[in-house]
Formats: sequence, C-alpha cells, structure tokens
Amino acid sequence: MFNIILRNGLIGAIVAILSGLIIENYDKSAEPLKIFAFLWAAPILLFIPAYISYYKGLQYVREFLYHALLGCSVSIIMIITTLIISKFNLFISLIFNLFVSYIIIWLYFEYKIYKRL
Repeated sequence: MFNIILRNGLIGAIVAILSGLIIENYDKSAEPLKIFAFLWAAPILLFIPAYISYYKGLQYVREFLYHALLGCSVSIIMIITTLIISKFNLFISLIFNLFVSYIIIWLYFEYKIYKRL
C-alpha cells in the first residue's frame, strides 16, 4: 500500500515539477504559457489517474473516465464562454469564469453527482 502511494506521489510530483518549470521560465514570450495550457489539457495527463485506477479494476477506470468526460465538457463550455466574454472585458470574463466554476463545483458536490454517475 505504501509503495503504491509513494509511486502515485512521485508521478504527481513529476507532473507538478514540469508544470512549475514551464511557468517559471515565462519571460516576455507567451510560448511557455501556451505550452503549459496545452499540457494542462493534453490527454497524456488523463493517463496518470487512469493508470492509477487500472489496478483497482475496469469499473474504476470507467467511472473515472465518465467523470473526467463530465469535467472536460464543463471545461470546454467555460473556455468558450470565457473567450467570448474576454473580447468585451477581460477582468469580467475572469470573474465570471471563477464564479461559475465555483457554482458548478458546488452543484457537483451538493447533488452528489459523484454517486449518481
């Protein structure tokens, strides 16, 4: 059990270190942020928790993927909405994104969606 937790922690640490390196190397160019944004949304990051769930069985992987799909769908809607609103006012679009994101997360836990799907 401890070995599994240690392995999972190391995988997470590697992802966090790589993310931090990309962000900290941000200079006057937006390229590092673009790379970070792509990696944040890239399917390879889905592999890590799916791989961790693999050892518990197919049911766990499927349940994880259903909720990942739900979260990704909401994220896509939020990204599109934020992009549209940012054309008018960037600050308002960020506040909107933060507010709606918290409401969606609250609804997810309030209505125990994690138990229903």
